[in-house]
Amino acid sequence: MTTRDKCVEILQVIASSLSMENCPNQDGRITFATDWGAHSLTVVLADNSHTHVGYSGCTFEELVDSLHGLLCKGQGLSAVKPIEEGEGHAAG
Repeated sequence: MTTRDKCVEILQVIASSLSMENCPNQDGRITFATDWGAHSLTVVLADNSHTHVGYSGCTFEELVDSLHGLLCKGQGLSAVKPIEEGEGHAAG
C-alpha cells in the first residue's frame, strides 16, 4: 500500500469517527497534539485514552505507517486512559 493510499485511509477513519452513527455513546473526536518533535504525535481518542505515533526524527512515511497502523489496523502502543476521580488507590 502506498503512503498516499494510507493517508486516504487515515482520513476516512478520522472522517467516519466524527459521525455520531459510528460512535453513539461518544462524540467521536480524535485529537492530535505535538509530542517529541518532528513527525511525533500524541493521539487522543474519543474515550479520552491516548497513545503515541511516530518518533522525533522519523520520516513522513514512517509517521504515516505508524498512524495508519493505529487508526486503520488497531496496531501500535496501548492506549492509556486516565484514572477518573475516585478510582484507583488512595495515597497513604
